[in-house]
Amino acid sequence: MTLQYWKRYLWAIGLIALFFTGKLIYVMFYTLLLVYLSTRWITRKGFNNLVVKRIVPTTHIFRGESFTVKLEVSNPIWTPLVWVSATDELPTGMPTITARQAIFALAPKQTVSFSYESQGKRRGVHQIGPIYLEAGDPWGLETLRGRVDSFADVIVYPQAHALSDLRLPSSLPVGEVRTSQRFFEDPARTIGVREYKPGDPLKRMHWKVSARANHLHVREFQPTIALDTTLFLNLNSDEYEPSALGYMSEFAIEVAASLAYYLHQQRQPVGLVTNGRDGGPVIGEVNTKPIQISSRKGASQLMQIMEALARVQVHAGKPFTSCLTDEGRQLSWGSTLLIITPDDTDEIVETLLNLRSAGYRLVVFLVGNRVLHPEYLLTSPVSGLTFYRVRHSGELEALSHRAAG
Repeated sequence: MTLQYWKRYLWAIGLIALFFTGKLIYVMFYTLLLVYLSTRWITRKGFNNLVVKRIVPTTHIFRGESFTVKLEVSNPIWTPLVWVSATDELPTGMPTITARQAIFALAPKQTVSFSYESQGKRRGVHQIGPIYLEAGDPWGLETLRGRVDSFADVIVYPQAHALSDLRLPSSLPVGEVRTSQRFFEDPARTIGVREYKPGDPLKRMHWKVSARANHLHVREFQPTIALDTTLFLNLNSDEYEPSALGYMSEFAIEVAASLAYYLHQQRQPVGLVTNGRDGGPVIGEVNTKPIQISSRKGASQLMQIMEALARVQVHAGKPFTSCLTDEGRQLSWGSTLLIITPDDTDEIVETLLNLRSAGYRLVVFLVGNRVLHPEYLLTSPVSGLTFYRVRHSGELEALSHRAAG
């Protein structure tokens, strides 16, 4: 029975009561009036005092992974609600696996919770919310609707191909290089043991071998020179084919994520430079400066790079040659630059040759459809400058075979 019919019945009984005398008519009129007014007041009172809370245990996921969202709806006062509907709003790119709407009754002082699952289909920073509420009375007098401006950000990392999928050549000249000059030794890389000599620190002692040999032995570590490894990701929209901008730029980000993950697995330092735009929430003016993350080791460094790659957006930004020249020459001598770009234009190749002459090692991953300088593929005429063509995941998987050939 709708609110319109209730009003009609009250008017009809009220008019009858004016022309006819009878106790029953007045009882019916006041009873209906009391039910009408009290029901509306109780429903509105309960609805206006609802407390809604969203809980998102996991706010950072990789593309394709699912996550759980929990909604709690509480009725903190004594007025019951016979039915309440709660619906959470999800952005495009996050389809639901289970229903994100629930309908339930709320007794006084009761809290009802429900959970739903969603999936991160698209890389980026996705905002969940707001929450839409509905409630009504048992007689169908009216349906109340409201909105709770509660929001939560979920960051979806780009897909990172594991080493078994990426198949990078084992001789890739990145990170730390072996040297006979002992600038420092890497304690994570034991290359052998030797007998103890006076002055050897106790932390190098190999107690198991010492016990078996019945005299002291110490570990020998691999000597290394620490060199920076930095990913240079070209996300200048003017340097991509307009018809393939979306796919190529997303795949370039995937290649960067895969390389960062590979270097992390190898315990190598890695940094990131890109001329893309930070796609996070905009406060004030949009920052169009290149995104820079200095080269470091560790899981926190990998997550910082992954989050930057999740947020970054392609745009008409700084020319990639200027980015290579300005940011590349700030790196230490002998550093490795892993460059992801759509095409090997004459300007880019000239910049790369200048950087190589300055003592940098360069590995270029071309994600576009054109190769303008095929002589740099397979066997490059310039030592320390190598090109790889990776337009899709199939060519990523064939990378090691190409290098072996």
